[in-house]
Amino acid sequence: MKIINGVEVLTTIHELVHPSHSAVLVIDMQNSGLKSLTYEEPGFERSGTQVSNLAAIVPHIQRLLAASRNAGLFVAYAQWIDRSKDGASLVNGPHLYCHRDDAGPPNVFEGSWEAQTVEELASQPGDYVFDKSWSSAFHHTGLDDVLRRRNIRSVIITGCITGGCVLKSAVDASHHNYYPVLVRECVGSYNQESHDLALKWLETKFPVFDCAAIEATWKEMSR
Repeated sequence: MKIINGVEVLTTIHELVHPSHSAVLVIDMQNSGLKSLTYEEPGFERSGTQVSNLAAIVPHIQRLLAASRNAGLFVAYAQWIDRSKDGASLVNGPHLYCHRDDAGPPNVFEGSWEAQTVEELASQPGDYVFDKSWSSAFHHTGLDDVLRRRNIRSVIITGCITGGCVLKSAVDASHHNYYPVLVRECVGSYNQESHDLALKWLETKFPVFDCAAIEATWKEMSR
């Protein structure tokens, strides 16, 4: 811990991922995105855009979730939806602007199979699962209230897309007085160039750790 301008700042991995005040957030790891390509990232070559780029992070998230549950951490899942069950659009124009040239923009319905988190990362009893129609997992959702009731200080972020909902959730987490902790192997994007650029920026602003380092820290604390 450091004191910066009179403010206590958590700085070490032990402080930032301590089970007593940390939660894991899984962002948008849904059937809609993992089973078919539904999003083309603006400004990047189509040749670098592959579902396999995103699917590759699933086993790493599985591993982190298992370790986090063993350590007693709270787990939350954000699931993106574009439309309500009755078909009403839930996404605004400014967000849809980035899809203006897409041949088939995302159109996920509330409660559908497409909206559900993939089976490999399925939630367990006691987890918090919520829908969102904004890039940030904190905007117009109940996540902040749920975390505050549990005295959470750090949100360990996994999921997709690195330069989209992951980045915006990390920024918004800090705005809500949480430390956003990124897990390097557990965030991903369809486009590798987009992922690399976003992760490089995130590393200048927020703590980013390898999955193994976090697991080792939890094991050390449990002894």
